[in-house]
Amino acid sequence: MTEESMSKIDSSVKEGAYHAWLGYYNSIREIGRDKTTLVELANQFSESIGLQKPPSLFRKTALKMGLKDIPGIRIRR
Repeated sequence: MTEESMSKIDSSVKEGAYHAWLGYYNSIREIGRDKTTLVELANQFSESIGLQKPPSLFRKTALKMGLKDIPGIRIRR
């Protein structure tokens, strides 16, 4: 039932949710300090909302968040 509902949501909304999730948890010191775990959790979240692969970030955003070279982060070309 949940999967069916999630499939009806536009992917741009899901991408926004992923970016918001990443930004929020990155700002929480206890979680945000360990960037590798943060990205693993964010990527699990993206999968749970029905995205085939985690959305990419703008390079500038990834740099600001300290995520540029973290495995699992996709940078827009």
